[in-house]
Amino acid sequence: MAQQAELFPEPAVVVRSSGIRDEPRLWVRRLVIWEKPGTIIRDISLRRGLNIIWSPDPGEESAIVGRGMGSGHGAGKTLLCRLLRYCLGEDTFANDDLRRTVAEQLPTGLVGIEVFINAVQWAVLRPIGTTRRQIVRADTTLEELVESTDPITGIQPLLEALDLLVVPDEGELFIPSSRAHSAWLFAL
Repeated sequence: MAQQAELFPEPAVVVRSSGIRDEPRLWVRRLVIWEKPGTIIRDISLRRGLNIIWSPDPGEESAIVGRGMGSGHGAGKTLLCRLLRYCLGEDTFANDDLRRTVAEQLPTGLVGIEVFINAVQWAVLRPIGTTRRQIVRADTTLEELVESTDPITGIQPLLEALDLLVVPDEGELFIPSSRAHSAWLFAL
């Protein structure tokens, strides 16, 4: 008789926490979307560890695409993940058509995250509308950043801090590229 394969075989490598840290080296505490500075559309709190992004199950009748509302399709799960990646350094959060649609609906719209990098809290504010306001600062909150009149910093200070997570010592890991911060963006 043939032997059935294991559904969950023993892993080849087991990863264990070192026990030295009280928190992860990188974790996002929250993501906020503003219609305009001062007007929050969404404020999404995240926890350390695994966060599951889901839409409620509307039931069998509504689950048929195109029939009724709330099938879970088009709820914004992917856009939320794309906005998170955008705040962590990606150049854009969507294709040209979707970016244009968002900019038409939210011309002064902003998205931001509070992220901890090696126990230091960073606030990141990036445009989703037609504005060019990009500010990144360590040791601050999103509320302080969105109300500030600080000059635009761009995303560079955050990318430099994130690169240290991937390449702690120069030369330890080499990912060939002509693009700045390619190690972090590759890992992302």
